[in-house]
Amino acid sequence: MGGKDKGPSKKTEMKKKEKIVEDKTFGLKNKNKSKAVQKFVQSVKTQVLAGNAKGGEQKRLADEFKQKEEKRKEAEQKALLASLFKGVTNIQQTILREGEDPKSVLCAFFKAGVCEKGKKCKFSHDLSLDGKAAKIDIYTDPRDKNGKDPSRTDITCSHFVDAVEKNLYGWLWECPNGGDKCVYTHALPAGYVLNRDKADANKQKEEDDDELTLEEKIEEERAQLESTKLTPVTLETFNDWKKRKAERKQKELEEKMREESKKAGSKGHNILSGKALFKYDPNLFMDDENAADEKIYEEREEFDEEEEQKESDIKKLKDAEQDSGMIKSSVADTNGDATDNQESVQIDTNVDTDLFQYEDNGQEEEEPDFE
Repeated sequence: MGGKDKGPSKKTEMKKKEKIVEDKTFGLKNKNKSKAVQKFVQSVKTQVLAGNAKGGEQKRLADEFKQKEEKRKEAEQKALLASLFKGVTNIQQTILREGEDPKSVLCAFFKAGVCEKGKKCKFSHDLSLDGKAAKIDIYTDPRDKNGKDPSRTDITCSHFVDAVEKNLYGWLWECPNGGDKCVYTHALPAGYVLNRDKADANKQKEEDDDELTLEEKIEEERAQLESTKLTPVTLETFNDWKKRKAERKQKELEEKMREESKKAGSKGHNILSGKALFKYDPNLFMDDENAADEKIYEEREEFDEEEEQKESDIKKLKDAEQDSGMIKSSVADTNGDATDNQESVQIDTNVDTDLFQYEDNGQEEEEPDFE
């Protein structure tokens, strides 16, 4: 078996270290004359020669310096805390009740800023617990700690109520009506609900109502009714209700007519004016769905007049053509007689249209256009 590899020899390591020392001190002047230079060279040799040794001088010095620095910082912190809390001479931790969780109680030393236990402290270091515990009670007058003043009344102070409504009431609040000497009570009566709480409740209710559909609201209202005292809606009951409603409305109309008749001073004429009828029931004056406006009626009248004029012109033209046909027929009969008698008679069959012109106030009427 071969021997173990022992690595480089001590002489080789020493030569390497001496080489390092020479490199670090190369170029220094007065190595043999100046004590400062000699001290520096000696420190370099010490660092290089003892650098890899366990528990060397360099490591020892570094550890000592670190410990001194930590002690110095700790002393400074304690001095600062002592200067900040000079008045805190007697801090008493809260005594726990039986079964009470220590983490539900704020550490008095942590609140004062002098607790050094940190996470190991069995009490809570949550400052929000202090605010919850110190919340002021608006239903108890803080002045009653040493007993109620007999001169104070049971009437609630208006300034106090106003401050509570505006979230201004607290431990530092002072009543404008004499401060602690105010004769009125600085506490709300039992069961009293603030206006701000009512507004929040109404707002929440409106938001809940907005989320409901119309059908859901109807069903909700219907479910609140007492079914035993209500009449089910059927075709028969609906018709009876509609009939009673029409009769009641007719009676009201007749009564209204009699009252209007008395006001007008008429006898036997129970007629309401249009204005009175409209005030009584505006639905009586609503147009039918098929009702047309005045403009449509005017257009219809103009169209009817034009149609009548056209029909009249066509009739006159037909009469004129019929008369012209009768003349042509008589001329044809005359030509037949002339042929039998071997007489050549030439008759002008052209019809004089002027005979069929009619005048209106001495002016000729133009022939109608049937296009």
